[in-house]
Amino acid sequence: MNLFNKYGNINKLQFLPVKEGKRHLSIIVEMNTEDMATKALMDLHNFYLKDRYIKVSYTKSRLM
Repeated sequence: MNLFNKYGNINKLQFLPVKEGKRHLSIIVEMNTEDMATKALMDLHNFYLKDRYIKVSYTKSRLM
């Protein structure tokens, strides 16, 4: 995920299965620190990438 690498080290990367009837892909990216994650979220939320906007948010629970 070169898009996130510039914000720091990525600890874990998890691709979630696409839900039936959905067209989007969900990916969980775990950064080294909360500061790195916050900076990535602030810069990349609603970032235009390959003809669509991406959504970046914190997870509600720890999935990994």
